[in-house]
Amino acid sequence: EELAVDYSGNGQTAGEILERGDYSAAVAELFLPQRSGYGLIKFVRYDTSGKISGLPVLGMTTRAVEAAPMLAAGFDEVLVKPFRTEDFVEAVYRLLKPRVQG
Repeated sequence: EELAVDYSGNGQTAGEILERGDYSAAVAELFLPQRSGYGLIKFVRYDTSGKISGLPVLGMTTRAVEAAPMLAAGFDEVLVKPFRTEDFVEAVYRLLKPRVQG
């Protein structure tokens, strides 16, 4: 299966892109410029329009100690770098699976 991907270099733009688009999932690095991964997940989860508040979000970090706080903040899944490409692909498909089945 193919996936279409859009890219943003910072958390502020990422939020704007998510609001404008029609996405099935998002992937976010914890340490983003302009709006951190924590700021982005808060922006997504507290979206008052309801358009993106339920969007599955995969977080990535280089610090294993951040994984549990990221999940508590609202990320659906977290990968700690470095990780294998296969782990990334499997995580994305786990996020997409409920939407494909639903």
